[in-house]
Amino acid sequence: MNQTYSSKVDILFALILIFSLFISLRGLSSLGLSLQLNQSFIPKIVLLLFGIILPLSILFFTNYKVEGEQLIVRSSIFKWNIPINSIEKIEKEKNLVASPALSIELISIKAKDKHILISPKEEDEFIKNLISINEKIVVK
Repeated sequence: MNQTYSSKVDILFALILIFSLFISLRGLSSLGLSLQLNQSFIPKIVLLLFGIILPLSILFFTNYKVEGEQLIVRSSIFKWNIPINSIEKIEKEKNLVASPALSIELISIKAKDKHILISPKEEDEFIKNLISINEKIVVK
């Protein structure tokens, strides 16, 4: 059964993303006011567009998909594949460390060769789904 889970979004993370988006839009508008086509114009426009697109893609494209026996974690342009049968332990924790999550309320997933922190909205349903595929997962 394929199931996609959205990331929880804490207000702090949403504000940071919105602030960076605002700064980039402000920079883009001021750049538009002083349109001087020179060599430094193109790198500036690329950086500003990146500053607009990246926060939006993080906000709208951070999710966790159980597809067959794979856990697929996506955040913006980044993607991680974790075989569910390799997951050994799941722990709930609060942490500000950079991860493909938009919340400080995280689930730590420890597999044989990987460790990742995520924050699915439907945390209990997500964990039950993983355990239905791999009954050996230890939940703490």
